[in-house]
Amino acid sequence: MVCLGPPNYENYFKIRDKKILPIYNFKYILFSGPALQFDEIRVLKKLDIILDKKKFRNLKLVYRPHPFRQNRKSMDNFFNCNFKHIILDKDAKKYYMKGNTANKKTKLKYYPSLLKNAEFIIAPLSSLLIESLIFYKKVLVILHNDKHHFTTPYRNFKNLDHLQILKKAKTLNFSYNLDDLETSIDKTISKKYSKKRYSNFIKKIINEPKNYQGKLFELVDSL
Repeated sequence: MVCLGPPNYENYFKIRDKKILPIYNFKYILFSGPALQFDEIRVLKKLDIILDKKKFRNLKLVYRPHPFRQNRKSMDNFFNCNFKHIILDKDAKKYYMKGNTANKKTKLKYYPSLLKNAEFIIAPLSSLLIESLIFYKKVLVILHNDKHHFTTPYRNFKNLDHLQILKKAKTLNFSYNLDDLETSIDKTISKKYSKKRYSNFIKKIINEPKNYQGKLFELVDSL
């Protein structure tokens, strides 16, 4: 068996130490919504209140809903909320609330800039969590329940086997409810981690896809 690693991450590893031009001209936290059902609007409302406090007022929050998100049973329209410090990601405007007819393709160069230039990432168990760690970003994982859905981040984290490795990640911070959210943000901002610690944990999850195409050709030629 040959382990090549995920090809979509090869470029991330190549450019993660390089300077990447920013998409936004302000400091921001990136909030990545999950594909599975979850009342993330409720969390965003609390985050907007937190960001209104003086110590956070130099930060905005960029909300990037998952392009293939399942229908929510909770109130689920970002545009029906009067957020002061939260904006919808520019690229997400192509597909948000537009159903299956929307253009959900995102240019690959967009993600590195979005991640690299964020102050830190808030991610309730989305694939962007792993991509953020590749870029050595601080990540606050939302592990909340809500009153509307069964597949909440809390239950998924507790019951899905492939997520258990995240419990050992010292580079991750966790929020378990709205009450601890501000404290969790403070901890995420204040903590410092070495690149080595990030790399050591990433190796436990994925195999770095070095020269993916070349290795694939060698493998095919050997058959």
